[in-house]
Amino acid sequence: MKRVFYLIALAALVSASCSSNKKGENPEEQQMAKASFVNERNIVDTIHLRSTDFNRQVITNGKLRAVAKSVLVFPVSGTLQEIVVRNGQFVAKDGVIARLDPVQAQNKLAQSRQSMERAELSFMNDLIGYGYGRDTSKIPPEIVKVVRLKSGYNDAVFNLKQAQDELEKTVLRAPFAGKVANITAKPYENVSGQFCTLIDDRRFEVMFSLLESEVSYIKVG
Repeated sequence: MKRVFYLIALAALVSASCSSNKKGENPEEQQMAKASFVNERNIVDTIHLRSTDFNRQVITNGKLRAVAKSVLVFPVSGTLQEIVVRNGQFVAKDGVIARLDPVQAQNKLAQSRQSMERAELSFMNDLIGYGYGRDTSKIPPEIVKVVRLKSGYNDAVFNLKQAQDELEKTVLRAPFAGKVANITAKPYENVSGQFCTLIDDRRFEVMFSLLESEVSYIKVG
């Protein structure tokens, strides 16, 4: 009987303690406890899908290179007489960049002209020997061809043309408009080969590397 009594008394004490704790709670704490049990609102956002283009970036490194760039050389060797432009200067198309001493080329041209005159005289004399005059339009082409070869007329024409070209090549001209760079020679030096670089820096092309899988993403422009 005593054990049963003790258990009933202990249960009554625990019940009284729990009851007293609930009555002593703070109202704010009770309110917070209730708020914690409120269901959370899940907000759902929606958009209308439509078909459109989008940009795709391909990151790469590259260099700019002038579209027109050329290393200029004197086709003939000789003594540099004059440099008309300086490094960094703009020159128009066909503008003069430098000149070689033309005396040797001029002498060769003069000799070629004398040879041409002798060949013309020999050509006319041979035509007379065949019974024709100066008017080659009435002479059979086969006869004219033979007389040209025999008199040395064809060789004289070729040598004269070559001498004229060599004289023109003593003047270095710009094949396109651009800026001059890398001039290292000085006047009165013997020049042969590379003389300067001409760069058209108004237009560039871009050189860069791509992966094979990225090539299809790129197009001109």
